[in-house]
Amino acid sequence: MRLQIDAVSPHPVNIPFNYQNQLRIALSVLLKRAFQEYAECEASISARMLRYLIASCRLFTFSRLSFVPVNRTAAGFANVRRIRFLFVAPAHSDCEALLTCVFGQRIIFLTFDNVSSGFGVVQVQRLPEPVFTANTHGICLSPITLVDRRYYSNRKEIFHYLDYTINEEREQFCRKLRDNLTHKFFLVNRYRPNFQEEFDFSFDPEYIKRREGRISKLIHLENGQKIKAFEAPFDLRADPALIRTAYECGLGDRTCDGFGCVEYLNAGGSACGDGQPIDLIP
Repeated sequence: MRLQIDAVSPHPVNIPFNYQNQLRIALSVLLKRAFQEYAECEASISARMLRYLIASCRLFTFSRLSFVPVNRTAAGFANVRRIRFLFVAPAHSDCEALLTCVFGQRIIFLTFDNVSSGFGVVQVQRLPEPVFTANTHGICLSPITLVDRRYYSNRKEIFHYLDYTINEEREQFCRKLRDNLTHKFFLVNRYRPNFQEEFDFSFDPEYIKRREGRISKLIHLENGQKIKAFEAPFDLRADPALIRTAYECGLGDRTCDGFGCVEYLNAGGSACGDGQPIDLIP
């Protein structure tokens, strides 16, 4: 399920480039509050089904923000009055009601430099799904990251993130991506199929060439964490069930932190999807 969220602020807000962690915190707060309210309101729903819905919705990711007006400065985006982003989670008939509870009449509080600014949700639309096939071309709506291993130095946990641009790590990047998607499929569907379709992932080599190899980003999270991630057009070949899992749960690790949100494109270069958006909160 893919929701497009529009929210507005009553006053101009300056948003730095590195806003991803603050958006993650704001969404986590909304989800926790909505889960509690939904459990209280839906007395007819079984505890088992509620646990399933909550677990499914926690396999979410989200896109980067788009801003109105767009006033890019050296420090970020100035005088923002409206934000838009995609919230993506595994589809389920009851998830729509739960996610409407998450965003309905809510305020998204973003805090920068100890100043909190509220963006009131004014519109939520469910976007149409594409037809999932074994071969797809897509773009990143947020960067993709994969953790190879973690270790400790002076009692501090340190992660090694795979670097797609290093030849020695590229094959492992693809293998880890496949294993990650297979695990997400199991978490959503509760069974482990034997996928027959060959799995292959590659970032667009022509795009990498034009960018002179500069497709990585360093994202700063709390506690001084720095995450290396990659953003470029890509081609993905896999079983259609895994193609769908990537669309609904994101590609790679730390998707709940806002990594790995992707969009599939048709031959004309526009977003795939059959039908019109449906207003959940007009």
